[in-house]
Amino acid sequence: MEFSGVVFDFYDTLCRVDEKIFVSGRRQVAEAVNIPFETFYTAWKKFGRKNITGELLTTQDRMAAVLKSLEVEADENTISEYTAICDNAFLRAAEPYPETFETISSLKEKGIPLHILSNASQNAQLIARKLEPILKQFDSVYFSYAHGLAKPDIEFYKLLIREQNIDPAKFLYCGDGNDRELDIATSLGFTSVKVDHEVMASYRFGESTDFEHTISDLRGILEFF
Repeated sequence: MEFSGVVFDFYDTLCRVDEKIFVSGRRQVAEAVNIPFETFYTAWKKFGRKNITGELLTTQDRMAAVLKSLEVEADENTISEYTAICDNAFLRAAEPYPETFETISSLKEKGIPLHILSNASQNAQLIARKLEPILKQFDSVYFSYAHGLAKPDIEFYKLLIREQNIDPAKFLYCGDGNDRELDIATSLGFTSVKVDHEVMASYRFGESTDFEHTISDLRGILEFF
């Protein structure tokens, strides 16, 4: 079958987040507020959905909600300090996979339309400059916080399809499979490709089971074109 474009997931697909570094920021804050790390991290993840859909727009908003839920009193300056700790850890933790730039550049050289559909909070902007050589090669980037929708909500996919005039029957959807993303993509007519990468184990929220292909390296997507 001849394909005309690709929709990519972002985190754990194009961009790797070093879990040890990422978690270190949350661990540091947990120690500062004298809360067991597992308790703090559970609360942190509890507010994740509101963060990636923009209901809690910033990391600072999320931090304030987490601390309130744990009955930790903190003024605005202190919340800002804790937020900076977490944001700095995230910035250090996020890097493109080694093969990402090569893969995306090769597809771009072929004139293949490329889009990103990703669950992401506003702090994705922290790494936008870091990943600019990659991101600027995409025809569109849909981060969930900016649209009030997140996978596996089918309306998030439909928004991309409608606004970018995508025919799913002619597109690949490539992702790591978190949040049942491949299941929804397949149901919409995409040919779904799972990429097996090192991923954030603590941020798995429902593994996909319905996909047609598996690749062990992102460069495997080039074999479809």
